[in-house]
Amino acid sequence: MLDKALRTLGSDNQIIDLCEPILVAYRKLLTEVIGLQLMDWLDWWMYETDYGTKAMEFTIDGTSYDPTTMTLYRFLETVDANA
Repeated sequence: MLDKALRTLGSDNQIIDLCEPILVAYRKLLTEVIGLQLMDWLDWWMYETDYGTKAMEFTIDGTSYDPTTMTLYRFLETVDANA
């Protein structure tokens, strides 16, 4: 699933799976880079919307959004701009 999510970024890199020690380090590094609030949104996008494939509308300041119509970049820009 991480591989699938990274492909939405247009990355040519592929990650098939991460074992627990690498996953913990990866999450820690990513949290340091993007911050805890965006990491929470990223977790929501990954687990609640199944990497943006499930229609699960969310609303920010009265505007509704559907993650299935957004790239990961656009999703993170939207939630970060309104954080």
